[in-house]
Amino acid sequence: MTAEASHDHRATDGQGPLANSRRMDPLLGSCSLAELRQRKSFKWRTFPPDVLPAFVAEMDFTLAEPITEAVTAALVLGDSGYAHMGELGEAFARFAAGRFGWRPDLAWLDCRALGLGANPATVFREKGKVALSPGPDFGAQGHGFARLNMGTSPELMEKTVRRMASAVRPP
Repeated sequence: MTAEASHDHRATDGQGPLANSRRMDPLLGSCSLAELRQRKSFKWRTFPPDVLPAFVAEMDFTLAEPITEAVTAALVLGDSGYAHMGELGEAFARFAAGRFGWRPDLAWLDCRALGLGANPATVFREKGKVALSPGPDFGAQGHGFARLNMGTSPELMEKTVRRMASAVRPP
């Protein structure tokens, strides 16, 4: 997120980069905030209800039936080790681009021009009530960056962006 982007209202008025993300593909399920708040994962249990967890810990979508079946089959076999990555990243990037017009690499937010310090995720959490992945968690090259979960519904993405904008908007 650049200083210009923080003042660019096109991101939430249907004209900017989020305009294409407003359509929810039925393949992804409902992705309602009420359902997500029922999850037991770290992402949904760490912060109080007024904080929107928008960091990349898990996808905020309903699991597709083939995934549920594959995980169940792996558990039946006791296969709970780390999966071999293969070409998973590239396959997801091709799928996301073709199906949704997404570019997954946009999850890294460059906040250096905003003057939010080495860990801008702290500012977004404290002022905007949005929890992002801290850039410094990924090494020194992550200073000044935060990571945003793009795997969520258009409604939650819009809410996240609005909260982030309010965190950097002058009073």
